Amino acid sequence: MNKKILFGWLICSVMTSCTEELSEDMEPISEETNAPVTILNADVYIPGTYNRHIPLYFKNNEAVALTSKGRASADFIAVNNEDVYVLGTSSGSDNKQEIVYWKNNVEQTLKHEKLKESSVLTPVGISTSNNDVHIVLRELNTSLYGDIFYFKNDVEQRISAVDKNAHAKDMLVVNEDVYIVGSEDNRTGGFFNDPDDPPVAKYWKNGEGKVLRSNKEKSNEITHVVNEGNDIYMAVKELGTACTSHHIYKNDQLIKSFPLNEEINDFVVVNGDFYVVTSYVEAMPNMVKIKLKYYKNDEMKELNSPLTNNITINVDNEDVFISGVYFNDAEKKQSGIIKNEEYKELSFEGQKTNLEISKMIIN
Repeated sequence: MNKKILFGWLICSVMTSCTEELSEDMEPISEETNAPVTILNADVYIPGTYNRHIPLYFKNNEAVALTSKGRASADFIAVNNEDVYVLGTSSGSDNKQEIVYWKNNVEQTLKHEKLKESSVLTPVGISTSNNDVHIVLRELNTSLYGDIFYFKNDVEQRISAVDKNAHAKDMLVVNEDVYIVGSEDNRTGGFFNDPDDPPVAKYWKNGEGKVLRSNKEKSNEITHVVNEGNDIYMAVKELGTACTSHHIYKNDQLIKSFPLNEEINDFVVVNGDFYVVTSYVEAMPNMVKIKLKYYKNDEMKELNSPLTNNITINVDNEDVFISGVYFNDAEKKQSGIIKNEEYKELSFEGQKTNLEISKMIIN
């Protein structure tokens, strides 16, 4: 996993004793079974990449390889009726990085002129509404300043202000409203941020920005956005010198906070119930271990799962799905999915290693 992130988590764990004590009577999930993860009421779609260059997606248990002109990755997925859209990156025919998306396995390049030739482009999300396709990407230049761009049916709009450093983390389309969430600060501190001007948690609704949370001494960012009906929920991460804290807002109002140093990996709201998966670092002799917790509202359960990265959660009726990635003993990536506490490894053409999945959806 990212060693810098892991180091930051470890420091928080060592410097504070404010993390929650684990209950001894929590039930672990079951070990992997050979039975397939059966989807009864809807289809589960998960984008992924095999061997760092073959884009693909899973529909339930079946892997579908995507054709590409070069080395590519598949990072986000959206489904509209029978049409499957996958967003990712490709090296292209000239070996230059491009943002691409596939519609029913036909690759298309998203036309975007970089602000700087050396900038790095990262897809943030893809969504469909009616017959419209919405895509968000962020551009990070060599000075480590970020900019946000939004596309509707391939027509581009710059979201972030020219004089601001902005980073998008997630997107959501509800009816005709487009939400892009992340952080923003002045272009003064680059990667390390100006201690006198920390990033604020900000979102953009149809291009109009609004600060959700700020602190003169701590960095803030919105990491996730979901909806239930017309209610909009956002997860916020606040980073201090010793600890991180995570919170959930409903329609701009704070409604839920989590134990310090416990990271919200993903969440959904279904029929008024909150389903949240979080992670924390447990310090052990000569090593650290990332562990997961699962919440339904205020009821918490520890997950005895190998998953550590790219964790997502989704719910279909009474079925709860959690997917993610981990590193095996050989430091190779493997991917798996949990359905109602039953864990299953995913594979591509019979191979489990070097497989990295991303954000799961249910349609």
